[in-house]
Amino acid sequence: MDEAENLDEVAAARIEELKQIVRRNAEQHNETIKTLKETRKTVRRNYHRMVQLLIEVISLENRYLGGHLKRCAETTWHFCKHMQLPKDMCYLHYYGALLHDIGLVGKETELSGIPPEQLSDQQREEFRQHPLYGEKIISTVYNLKRTADIIRSHHERYDGHGFPDQLQGSSIPHGIILDQVTIDKIHSFESMIEGDHLITVV
Repeated sequence: MDEAENLDEVAAARIEELKQIVRRNAEQHNETIKTLKETRKTVRRNYHRMVQLLIEVISLENRYLGGHLKRCAETTWHFCKHMQLPKDMCYLHYYGALLHDIGLVGKETELSGIPPEQLSDQQREEFRQHPLYGEKIISTVYNLKRTADIIRSHHERYDGHGFPDQLQGSSIPHGIILDQVTIDKIHSFESMIEGDHLITVV
């Protein structure tokens, strides 16, 4: 009887020891998860600030282009939130709108203020290349590879008359259409208010 009681005590002590080990491991696991979440937030925050800094630099060179990009991004963000899209999707479309015309940097002053009908063939072709320039720039950043797809295709049109790939109908990636809608709305608004031909050239 005494031996049985002794075994029970040993077993109970061992079980309690194992419980403590499990609790410590769980606490360490929870702490690791918490640290990873905080790190992810910090990385995303710094990443967002770097993109914003890039737009501010663009704004210094061309106030209109910088303002245009910000307006497109803010409108797209509110649209995504209204549609209750997942946060990652909201950021994807936000960055797509914020950077969609980055391929015009350094080129936009040559085209600004020129009515579409007065563009030379060379100027028109240069404008039509800016989605490709933008895609090339942004695709070098690992976290922006999906954003680069939006940049490339933001001037495609459902009837196939867009550029640079003349995509038509369902061949246009569904996710890109959201950015196209908001960007086009901002284009129309800016054309009416500011009369600037830079972004409305097709």
